Amino acid sequence: MTTRFLSKRAVLPLVLTAVVCVVLGAWHWSRTESALGVDQNIGYVLLWPLFAGFLIFAAVRARRLERESMVARHENLSAATVLPPLPWSRPPSADDIELAAYNRYLADLNAREMRHKLRAAGLDIGGDADRAPSPRRGIDEND
Repeated sequence: MTTRFLSKRAVLPLVLTAVVCVVLGAWHWSRTESALGVDQNIGYVLLWPLFAGFLIFAAVRARRLERESMVARHENLSAATVLPPLPWSRPPSADDIELAAYNRYLADLNAREMRHKLRAAGLDIGGDADRAPSPRRGIDEND
């Protein structure tokens, strides 16, 4: 199967559908001249060829977008071979140490709250639930 959008298989149904739309417009034009013709038929006279034009426009636009995406995909693949420097390759700073201590503090608070909820539900698993965690516990213990 070919990767082109408008292959020989796709062109024939597209052209046939466009021709059918134009023929339906012509048929509505003939209906406006009859005694039973309704003003609505004049709108259909304009609408059916518009459908045909839209079908052709959509097919051409889809083909153009497919070509552009294939070019962009090829450019992205070639551009993706160069990696930027990794952000975690730098040594830890004082901010990282404080952030780690704060994260431990939040984890301790969460664990304390979970123990409290488990105790209230009758699912006490033991442990030290009354100890209040220190926000600088990891830093102050070394001093």
